[in-house]
Amino acid sequence: MIALLLSFLATLVYADVYDIDLYKKPFPIFNGTQEISHGLWDPSPPQFEDLQLAYTRGEYRTYEEFTDYLLGKEPELRKQFVLIHHSESQQMSSKNNPRVILFKGATLYSLSDHPLQRFPKVEILSAQRNSKEIKLQEIVFKNNTVEFREKPKSCFLCHGSLASPLWGPYASWNLTTFGGTSKTVYTGNSALVERMKLITDRSKSRDQVWGFTSTVMNLFFRNWFLHNLNPIKLPYPQGLRVLHSVYCLSQNQDNHVVDTQYADDFLKEVQQTQDAYAKYLKALNLKYNGFDEIEPSLYYNNKQDLKMRMTLEWLGISSTSFTPSLVLNRYATSTAGDGRDAMMVNLKEVRPDLFEGIPWKPKLLAFTSSQYSVPDLDCKDIEGKINQSPIKVTRPSRMPFFREVSAELPVMTRCTQCHVTHLSDSSKAVPTIPFSNVVELAKILRDPNSRLKEKILKRVGSHGPDQMPPGQGLNSEEIEAMKEFLEDLE
Repeated sequence: MIALLLSFLATLVYADVYDIDLYKKPFPIFNGTQEISHGLWDPSPPQFEDLQLAYTRGEYRTYEEFTDYLLGKEPELRKQFVLIHHSESQQMSSKNNPRVILFKGATLYSLSDHPLQRFPKVEILSAQRNSKEIKLQEIVFKNNTVEFREKPKSCFLCHGSLASPLWGPYASWNLTTFGGTSKTVYTGNSALVERMKLITDRSKSRDQVWGFTSTVMNLFFRNWFLHNLNPIKLPYPQGLRVLHSVYCLSQNQDNHVVDTQYADDFLKEVQQTQDAYAKYLKALNLKYNGFDEIEPSLYYNNKQDLKMRMTLEWLGISSTSFTPSLVLNRYATSTAGDGRDAMMVNLKEVRPDLFEGIPWKPKLLAFTSSQYSVPDLDCKDIEGKINQSPIKVTRPSRMPFFREVSAELPVMTRCTQCHVTHLSDSSKAVPTIPFSNVVELAKILRDPNSRLKEKILKRVGSHGPDQMPPGQGLNSEEIEAMKEFLEDLE
């Protein structure tokens, strides 16, 4: 009783200090086993088509008028945002002029007023519940005209052909973002931030960063499951094993043995990449400045991630792309404790057949004043279903490693593996190209004596020993995307 009372009081204190519901909004609310609401989908803010229609009606003409219009329609966005001072996006950022990402439901709007940004633009990432597609769209304010780009090629260079949201692993946010668990507070004078009248209260910034992370995490898992764990790729008996891995193997890590060979290989790989990770942060001039004692690293208590990857590989599903992180890290992004919850909610959304005949009830998420919850199952019921559906498993010879340059990964991830982090297995000397720092990359491309754009396009269009990336080269669409990306920065 005392423990319950203390837990309840802790929840009240925590909820009073932090807007925890922002952190939990991407999860559903159930009445019994019936979903009655889902923060990711209810309701939808203005979409690309709505914004295009508003422009034709004359409701905005400039970048500044656009922000006024959007925030007038969705005033909640003034407290649902993150400020990023180091971005790997095409949108430039700095501590004085951070990239601003507004988010609500399954829609993200990204803006920047960095002085080196040639043309101001709005990047929009959105998903609809009745669609398997994540849309990437742009509104570009260019020479007194406005371009509405339905499917900008350059976006897929980073987000991949099956577009997915991008965000770094746990605690890396402290290195690139104001607020969160970082001590870095925004003190710049960005006209964009000032005009938006964003609520930059330090006491709320943790929730904004965690709320954004929770949104990205849910969008990523849903998207990855839709394309990799659908009934065609993962029949019912195999799907039950994934459900067991997500829900049961992560409940008590000490009671389950991780396969020794895989664990050893995995940890050796992590150890080999730690030095490269430190060099990468140093090259970007990023220093850890957080309240948490644990610094960002490639290995953050991720036995759960390892077990999930092992299960997928054993079932013949490649886990190479099981991460929304663009550079270096291969972990599935999660906040401190909600990775499994997000996987469960989205697995139920994508594969409801796996839950048929298995009793479950909603379990309230911790530290929330609302009824956001996730399915709570009995692992014995799942194991009973598994025993009724035996399968033959061919044990893979190895796990995919961090250093591999795989065609399953977005083009920019493949480029950074060699030219930024230098983690490739290449025996040749590889020149450093700041693909993960667009401000520096733009400066090089705009140097009249630079031939970098010409060199890159020549190599990615080559075949044979000069081909980039080596092994499996880029297809024609990827080459066009690279060309558009470089021209946007030039």
